[in-house]
Amino acid sequence: MELKVEEHTDGATIAVLRGRFDTTGAIAIELPFNALASERPALVADLSDVNFMSSYGIRVLLRAAKIAKSKNARLLIVCPDTAVCKVLQTAGTSDLIPVYPTIAAAMAVLG
Repeated sequence: MELKVEEHTDGATIAVLRGRFDTTGAIAIELPFNALASERPALVADLSDVNFMSSYGIRVLLRAAKIAKSKNARLLIVCPDTAVCKVLQTAGTSDLIPVYPTIAAAMAVLG
């Protein structure tokens, strides 16, 4: 699992995740991802290039959302209509963390 951080001009941070968000991948990015959720006022997790999502990956996203909320920050997910997005919907993650089909849609919400 790769984690690439992009700073957006309006203050939002985009965390681009790439690869398998399985147990090994989730462990690799958990600490830096949680740090981003803790330090940034708005974090967009771009899952467009994630090709597998495990329950541990879902746990990482939910934990980061909880961290962000405790800091009065926001976590949004970008996930096109793929198998990964269906996993998020089935697990109920999309009920707790807003999911958008594109970065542009997520950024529009952040305003």
